[in-house]
Amino acid sequence: MRKILLLLILFSAPHLISQTLTYKLVKSYDMKRTLVSNHGNVLKMFDVAVDNYRGKAYSSGTQTNNISVIDLATKSESGTLTLPFTGIVHTLRCNPANGYLLIVNAESTPNKLYLINPASNTITGTYDYSGTVSGISFNTAQNQVYVVDGPTVKVLSGSSLSSIGSFTPGFVAGGIQVDSANNYIYAVSKNVASSTAQIRVFNNTTYSLVRTINILTSENMGDLKLDVPNDRLFLYGVNQVKVVRISTGLATDSVKTGMQTSDKAYFPSSQTIYMTNGTGYSQQGQHGSWTKIYRYNVATKVLDSLKIGDKAEMIEADYIRNQLILPNMHSGWIGIFNTNSSVMDTVDIGETVDEFALSPNGSTLYMVKRLGGSRLIRYNTSTYELSQMATDNWPCVAEADSSNNRLFVLSAFYSNVSVFNCLTNALITRINLGISEGRSDAIPVMHLDKQIHKLFICFPELDTIVIVNTLTNAVENAKRLPNFNFNSDTHAAIGVIQLMSVPSQNKLFALQRVEKKLKVLNISTLTLLDSMDISSYIPSNYGTFESDLMAYDQTTDRVFIGNKIMNPADYSITGTLPFGKRVIGYKNDRSLIYSITVQTDSVFVCEHHPTTYNVTSRKFLFRQSGSATPVFYHNRQANDLYISEFNYAVFRHYDLDSAQTIGITRTSNEVPGEFTLYTNYPNPFNPVTNIRFDIPESGNVTLAVYDVTGREIKKLLKGFMHAGSYSTEFDGSGLASGVFICRIQAEGSKKYPAAIKMILVK
Repeated sequence: MRKILLLLILFSAPHLISQTLTYKLVKSYDMKRTLVSNHGNVLKMFDVAVDNYRGKAYSSGTQTNNISVIDLATKSESGTLTLPFTGIVHTLRCNPANGYLLIVNAESTPNKLYLINPASNTITGTYDYSGTVSGISFNTAQNQVYVVDGPTVKVLSGSSLSSIGSFTPGFVAGGIQVDSANNYIYAVSKNVASSTAQIRVFNNTTYSLVRTINILTSENMGDLKLDVPNDRLFLYGVNQVKVVRISTGLATDSVKTGMQTSDKAYFPSSQTIYMTNGTGYSQQGQHGSWTKIYRYNVATKVLDSLKIGDKAEMIEADYIRNQLILPNMHSGWIGIFNTNSSVMDTVDIGETVDEFALSPNGSTLYMVKRLGGSRLIRYNTSTYELSQMATDNWPCVAEADSSNNRLFVLSAFYSNVSVFNCLTNALITRINLGISEGRSDAIPVMHLDKQIHKLFICFPELDTIVIVNTLTNAVENAKRLPNFNFNSDTHAAIGVIQLMSVPSQNKLFALQRVEKKLKVLNISTLTLLDSMDISSYIPSNYGTFESDLMAYDQTTDRVFIGNKIMNPADYSITGTLPFGKRVIGYKNDRSLIYSITVQTDSVFVCEHHPTTYNVTSRKFLFRQSGSATPVFYHNRQANDLYISEFNYAVFRHYDLDSAQTIGITRTSNEVPGEFTLYTNYPNPFNPVTNIRFDIPESGNVTLAVYDVTGREIKKLLKGFMHAGSYSTEFDGSGLASGVFICRIQAEGSKKYPAAIKMILVK
């Protein structure tokens, strides 16, 4: 009878039907929206498109699914659009007739072309390629798009990508251009094997062949550009440009560049061609001027070059305002170069938070923005206030030494370390490392041993480890890493070489991520002591943490590699932390060991017994916005965890001593008569609001919050729910003020969609 009564009590009262244990979230920030603009983050900007007539530039990246909208008149970011896919290389074009964007997904099967209306951020058409993806051109007068699809040219609607017609030029075309004034189409062969680039001209109504132009060339010339008013046609190659007179079909000029070029932009008013250096990292020793832009004046036949910022793979011309638009891949900004005055303006569109350093007194957390320009973010751990400080271009690591209140910042493209005073933030000096400057995408690493006051720095592309004394700021040793051969194709991004010092054993561990080898060096002389295969320690399922695998605990004299616990004296494995992928560290009273793991898109922290290593608790932190590695720092003294999402620059501060539950609360056992998503309360809110909804039929339910561009901010619920009335909370503490959409989709015998507007005011 007591059991029956207990069951009646349980099922007659409102209760939490889906709960998850987590830590108290002390503070969170969306760094892009907080520090730069109230628009979505864009990283690793690859391509750019310009709408000259409407004064807009669009740039998208490969790290996020956002497209930044730039106002070319005000030189400011004015909005965010959403890519229909994430994390892949693509190309971006703009239809001058209506300003719609064309986006080619170069990594899907089949390759796919999307048409997006920027005004509504909606897809208005798609096209699946059946052959090789190549040139795209526009007939502005008739709002038509010409798409090269293998051996065929497709003519599509510029508003929907619906088929209008097609023709076969007789070869696989590279570039294609439309001469609307004379009703012609120009197509050039890709010229893969021949010594002749062939241009065929077709009637734009009947698609019949009008003429053929043959141009002798010693290299591939697979793209073209028309300048009809000046009777010119430009053939673009990777190392040269040929100028062809349209009326005669004769080449009148040829300009050769000193390096391979990847993209061109032409300004008819000045008759000038701008070309990017395809390698990007060409300016060895130029301290930050890494991309060379070639400039060729067709009228005067003068070729010169400019040094313009970080790697700009693609460029585009704003020929109405005489501006060159350059997406700077590693600096988080778009360059707007005035071709008349040679003045460069920049628009920040990308932020990252990807390395941490804590000041000696624990009051300031320094955050490195490796893809966000030449600044560090400072976070006051008591007041939770944000500020910024300048440093050298492309900082990649920061370390703070408690013995002398010094902050050391290593820049990816400099062979030096900037030293700052942690109390005043003043620059004290720069330490010259005495090695060549790095120019590859293999990010350097720096490890500080606070016990012996030594910095260990490695530039993977230079195969070199440098030791710096943090008390004297002197370089004490520099030596190549034994038996390591840098390969730019396989040794890229972060974690190529990882360093960890073990002063008790007089050893420096150097982990080679790609080869899965561990080199053990003498901590002072850098001579090789041991080498071992550790592929069993870092299997492929370590996933996102392969780039940050090692930690050291001085008290127990143990090295952590992933979730393995190693004795650094004999390299034996003394324990394994189950479920965790990477050790975070010990709790301040050493009663727990924390580890971190990512499952699908969810980040968890596991608590382990300090001697048996068994899991005593597992707590959910957040769902990632992107797929990049979460970067974290454990403040052991306060037992706080600072963690960020690299791609979307979302920073969170957790108190590991305070646990709480999150979830969906069932407010009533009665089955509601109709489906309802109620207006949130309070509304406007700051920063937490309550969301209630009724589900009349059991089924799968998805509840999520979006920004006004349609980008998902947070998924509150996804799974099977019984019919009933429920409530949950949405915390917008990491967001800037604005309007957000809460949308629910419930599926029973019917599908129930609903949405409400929520206003966050801070």
